[in-house]
Amino acid sequence: MKNDAIWRMRLDNLKRHAHDNRWGRELVRQWAAEGMMDEAPEVQALLAQWPERYQDLADGQWPAALLPEHRG
Repeated sequence: MKNDAIWRMRLDNLKRHAHDNRWGRELVRQWAAEGMMDEAPEVQALLAQWPERYQDLADGQWPAALLPEHRG
């Protein structure tokens, strides 16, 4: 994973938007593609784990790698 702060912020924002909007895998992929992030290995790994539909995982079932960083 890239170590610069901007990349980490963009990846975290992708996760945050996806959770806030309850996106399934295809919408996450589209958002990543629009931000030209879809070919990054970190995003490919995220998409491989992301459920097809957001509802496929209950609140307590989300792997930590798919959750945005806790703020505050």
